[in-house]
Amino acid sequence: MTEKDFINRYVHAERKYYSEEECAPLRSMTLKEGFKKAAVRAFINRRLTLKKAEEDIILFFKLLSLCYSGYDYFSAKSDFSKMEKKMLDLIRNKKKISTRFLASNLISNLQNVIVDAHFRIISPKGYHILCSHPSPYFTELILEETEEGYRVIRGVSRMPIGTILFPDAVTDYLFPTLPGPDGKCRYLVGIITEQKRKTLTIGDVKLKLHRARLNRFRDKKEKKIIKLSDMAVFKDRTYRLNEDPLSYYDIGASLRAEATVIWDLRNNEGGNSRYPESFIKGLNDYGYWQCDCAVLQNPVFDAKQKERYYDIYRAQPYNLEQASYQGQLLVLTNKKVASSGEAAVLFSFSVPKSLRIGTATSGCGTFGDTRAYVLKNSKIIVSFGYKIFFNKLQREGYGIKPDYWLDEDNGLSAFRRWYRNYRKQAEK
Repeated sequence: MTEKDFINRYVHAERKYYSEEECAPLRSMTLKEGFKKAAVRAFINRRLTLKKAEEDIILFFKLLSLCYSGYDYFSAKSDFSKMEKKMLDLIRNKKKISTRFLASNLISNLQNVIVDAHFRIISPKGYHILCSHPSPYFTELILEETEEGYRVIRGVSRMPIGTILFPDAVTDYLFPTLPGPDGKCRYLVGIITEQKRKTLTIGDVKLKLHRARLNRFRDKKEKKIIKLSDMAVFKDRTYRLNEDPLSYYDIGASLRAEATVIWDLRNNEGGNSRYPESFIKGLNDYGYWQCDCAVLQNPVFDAKQKERYYDIYRAQPYNLEQASYQGQLLVLTNKKVASSGEAAVLFSFSVPKSLRIGTATSGCGTFGDTRAYVLKNSKIIVSFGYKIFFNKLQREGYGIKPDYWLDEDNGLSAFRRWYRNYRKQAEK
């Protein structure tokens, strides 16, 4: 999504009237019971009459048009009415339709159009998300920029240390990584791809690829503060918590005196964005998540409403004059940072001296704040967002890129070693 898309599809969205007769059946589909209990029913493969299967298809597309924030964006790229007709035509000559067949066709049609990591379908086909997540694959090379080109400073047998590569051979495969002690720019070499890749050819040399090591990281879903002699580390793994978000304000406030804070967000798949907001405000006094927001309103959500429209909240520039933290905030990320975890990354820009290091995040945040619905007859569950969060730095499925990419098994230890050496050189 571009800023032009946001303005055209949401800021300038037309208000549209819907009758209570249209909205009442959709309101009754809103999931009210426990999600796990409903999911058990959704996994059952039922056999529906033609009439009941048609009813579910028609209700689903009506639900999509009224209650899904992504509808305004994706309907500009694809005709959902034609998709609905195609699905109805497919079952027209069948007497019985299985819910597995119904879900399979729903998924196959939607996944060619919708790219939304919050859009979920739960059915006898299992748990399906309508988004792919391209991942980085790296070679073992590290290059350093020189006047001659790019010099290999960590090599392999067929491309040893000292080899000079010309820009036209590697420009498309460079990922800026931590600079050298002398400040020279350094790069990892790799690609971002949806499919697993084993090799990358540079010139006439075929190099082995591996999935970014930082994305294989595993750890407990906990929060933990480690105070070292020259820095503090805040391991912050989840925002699916029951505690008061103000407790995170206290954590931030306790770190104000630290010259360097590493905010380790790896594997934080989100939850409630008030936790990272409180942490940043505790550390820095000022915390802002810069994004344009559109909030869908309609008669399905609120029977008192008569129209479908959006409340719009435009992003404001960061006001760093309000920021109080004078130290360095370093944010460690990987591909498993998602949703409110990505909001935490964006909150980090509120700190004047902040850097983001690791790999790109998940890219699960444009179409957010989900509601779940149960199709009347098939009991298939669909869950999708009713808000839009637009930020130029974030791309659905691709995530937020770091300032410096890192490819290490133990990213935290490697980064701490680099940072200490870098500071020593800077002080000389």
